[in-house]
Amino acid sequence: MSSPVPLAPIIPPHALGLGDVFSGAFAAMKARFGRYLGLALLPVAATLAYVLVITLALGLIAAMAVGAATGETGAGTIVGFVVLGVLIVFVASVLLVLFLVRTQGMMALLTYDLAAGGDPSIGELWARTRGLMGRVLGIALFFTAVALVVGGIFFAVFAGIAMSVIAASVSGGSSSDSAAGAAGAMVGAGFLMFFLGFAVWVVAIIIGVRLYVLLPVLAVEELGGMTALKRAWDLTRGFFFRTLGYYLLLGLLISVVTSIAQVPGQVIGSSLTSGMDSSSDPTAVMAALIPVMLVLSIPPLLVSLLSTPFATAYNTIYYIDLIRRRDQGMGDPVQAYGAYPAPGYGQQQPGYGQQQPGYGQQPGYGQQQPGYGQQQPGYGQQQPGYGQQPGYGQQQQGYGQQQPGYGQQPGYGQPGSGPEDLR
Repeated sequence: MSSPVPLAPIIPPHALGLGDVFSGAFAAMKARFGRYLGLALLPVAATLAYVLVITLALGLIAAMAVGAATGETGAGTIVGFVVLGVLIVFVASVLLVLFLVRTQGMMALLTYDLAAGGDPSIGELWARTRGLMGRVLGIALFFTAVALVVGGIFFAVFAGIAMSVIAASVSGGSSSDSAAGAAGAMVGAGFLMFFLGFAVWVVAIIIGVRLYVLLPVLAVEELGGMTALKRAWDLTRGFFFRTLGYYLLLGLLISVVTSIAQVPGQVIGSSLTSGMDSSSDPTAVMAALIPVMLVLSIPPLLVSLLSTPFATAYNTIYYIDLIRRRDQGMGDPVQAYGAYPAPGYGQQQPGYGQQQPGYGQQPGYGQQQPGYGQQQPGYGQQQPGYGQQPGYGQQQQGYGQQQPGYGQQPGYGQPGSGPEDLR
């Protein structure tokens, strides 16, 4: 069995820009496309199993209903089976959602390992995400409780306003003033509910953006509960608008690709349904509709299979960028390049500054090429002697004294200070 091909780095070793995040996501999927596709197909298989379970549960409930209609099944038995069917549907729905999150967590781990130089198999990813569903369930229950509390507050406020308006209308009788007052109160209540809803929507967006990298935190760092929420919140501190912009650009890209993918299906579907108006036979109509439905369902399925792993890889690489910026103190890519200058970068620059004072001494050549300083110590001095080796003894003063450009230009005043300043 042949060993896997060594992977090239999918992201550069510095803080990432938008192009680095996009190219890194593409590079990750290109490097191990089969594994990403396999992970994307797991939710499809789980969804098919879910549909089968729901069908069996609904069939059981229908059989109980038929038995009740014929008098063969008692009312208590019917109620018990209905409750059991509803419970099965609820549990299956929760398990499906948790499984979908687990597969995305496996994609996040795969991307993270590829960026770190690893190459995990699907079996290894499955083993490493064993506790992910439990951690996600705890967070889901927390947000469900928060949503119920917020919804209860909304309902209480709306009910209180409605009861006040009704009470004012009843106590005021049928006069026009009381009717106008009730109408004004209802309008005011409507505006109040609108602004409250808008405020909740804004808060939800803020929370969603601040927790954008929650999935990689759960999968990679294996944190859970409030610790995971706090970690994701801390990583995006100071990067709210940057995170929002990256998220919106990803959504825009997926929307454009989805729209483009639907065009062929719509064109082909229109051609298939062109003859339906002239036929009144239901069998012929269904025979024409089935291919149309199949054709129209293929592009969204393909987009979903490709966009889900790409979005997860994109999310994970952005998470890596936040770690580099927040935990490792890396700056923008332009600054990061300055921290690793080419050899001799700090010495070559003063040579250009020295060639300007005069050609008699040629200090630029003395500095840039010390070997030439030995053979040609300077046209102005005419070979002072090889006994002292001026190329190494005196003409090396370009590093200490023989650099008037350094004394007059503070930005280049001390050799080697440029790279440190860029860090």
